[in-house]
Amino acid sequence: MLRSLTLLLERKRTFNVLLVLNGLVALATCIGFGHHGGGDIDTYQGLAVGILNGEYSYWWPLQQYIPDTFRTPGYPLYIALVMWLFGTWKALTFVQFGIYAASVWLMLKCVGRMGGGLLAKNIALLLLLPSINIPFYIGTMLPEIPVMICIMGICWIWTKQERTWADAIGMGALYAFIFQCRPIFLLFPLCILACDILFKRGRLPWMKEITALGIFGLSLIPFGLWNQSNHGKFSVTPLEGGGGVFHTGYWAGRIPNYREMRYWGNMTGDEIFDFVPYEDRAAEIAAFNAEWDSIDAQLAPFLTHQDTVMLDSIVKIGPVCRTWNTQYTLERDKILIAQTWKNIAEHPGYYFTFKTYSAVRLWVIGIMREDFRNADLKGRIKILYPTLMTLTIFLLAIITVPLALIRKRIRLKEVYPMILLLLYYTAIHLPFTIQARYTTSVRLVLYVLMAMAISALLKKPSTDQEATGKPPVKTQ
Repeated sequence: MLRSLTLLLERKRTFNVLLVLNGLVALATCIGFGHHGGGDIDTYQGLAVGILNGEYSYWWPLQQYIPDTFRTPGYPLYIALVMWLFGTWKALTFVQFGIYAASVWLMLKCVGRMGGGLLAKNIALLLLLPSINIPFYIGTMLPEIPVMICIMGICWIWTKQERTWADAIGMGALYAFIFQCRPIFLLFPLCILACDILFKRGRLPWMKEITALGIFGLSLIPFGLWNQSNHGKFSVTPLEGGGGVFHTGYWAGRIPNYREMRYWGNMTGDEIFDFVPYEDRAAEIAAFNAEWDSIDAQLAPFLTHQDTVMLDSIVKIGPVCRTWNTQYTLERDKILIAQTWKNIAEHPGYYFTFKTYSAVRLWVIGIMREDFRNADLKGRIKILYPTLMTLTIFLLAIITVPLALIRKRIRLKEVYPMILLLLYYTAIHLPFTIQARYTTSVRLVLYVLMAMAISALLKKPSTDQEATGKPPVKTQ
């Protein structure tokens, strides 16, 4: 049976059918969900409209200028460009559908360049087919899809046997855009350089690597200067974000199914496992709010007239994150980071357990217990499907990729950039709140790796490969 399945997956007709089916699934997902988005849509759209009105702020209608402290400008600029070209943000769906299609094309090109034939390409398409969690973001005002094509562009450059100067410039530009959409990406270019030095040694094209890093470094300066001009501090990242999500990332497992109203109004997940006893939830919520009472008391001396104007204008502006004055924002970040480290030191067992679970949940869409309990049969199927689908793919990945590496069906020195990217995205998001969508942009990378691993395991190695332990030479 396995041999018959392998033969089926090696056919060109199968490739064409899977390609069409994936297109139909993406289209049906877009139509089924329409234009949608989470709480982030208000800040992204507000900043985009602010840019079109000459201010990097969603408080632009006010007489008082309140510069943003929350976002890097990459995705708001992208939205502003779409709105300027088409007159509405809803055109994002059409733009991002094209971007999604191009990302899938790059995925298949990467598989081919790594030596994968029709079998590997069809496995990649087969993995993508049930993954409606990826095309779901085509219709959202969230940066997952634009970041995804940039990441696949980087992989496309990685899989080339020889990089050109155009590749080096392109790599730097892709690094820059990803960071300006997702500042969590800041350290990755340095991490990949360290791995390149380890794996390539004397074959490292130093000048091209330096060029890519130089372009990336230069791209950080304008926003840093904007922060210097508007907040009196040169910072290539937003003034807030790290401390708040670090603090929330600690408390999320202790106060499940609770909407906090002390920071960004986040709703903590009602996960399928309890990390503190159920009967202690009320006490934990009280402790969380008491901690914030203490934090607010420490921050009270830093409040200014700007904050009064901002708070009085929330109804007029809409449901956006509150933008406090510069000193207040910086002091709050310091206090939140220090308090979180103190909390971790007091409850290391809880934190280790919760973050181990988080590492899996970043890849597996969760089930919220109360939502599942209150749903009818149809609703429960809708909740179960994405969880079971992503769990199956996750388990298949952690089995097949290491197995193919151990059996030398794929070589670590050929795939290490993709493995590093997946590990980086997992590790860098661990301290913060659980959001499976944060790994959406790198899921096609996972499918490339899995396709190469599974196809290599299914196919009997050639005589030369058995003798040398080396997989076939990759093609251009």
